[in-house]
Amino acid sequence: MSAPSLLPVGANEIERVVAGAHHDPHSILGPHPYDGGVTLRVLRPLALSVVALLDDGSRHALTHEREGSSPASCRSRRSATIGSR
Repeated sequence: MSAPSLLPVGANEIERVVAGAHHDPHSILGPHPYDGGVTLRVLRPLALSVVALLDDGSRHALTHEREGSSPASCRSRRSATIGSR
């Protein structure tokens, strides 16, 4: 089974979050249900890598999207812990 697709977010929305100018950054960041799974976006500008560790023990690497914003999608609806280095 393939991973669900990412919840689309426009580049201008991401740029406003990164700049600290978005009126509601958590409408972009954090977990959001989409395409039968969950899209998770975090802002870790200086991270070399970012991983979501789900409470079932599975790990999902987040890929760099733009200016420190990293998204991932997964089918689990459980809680996640974000780690970066």
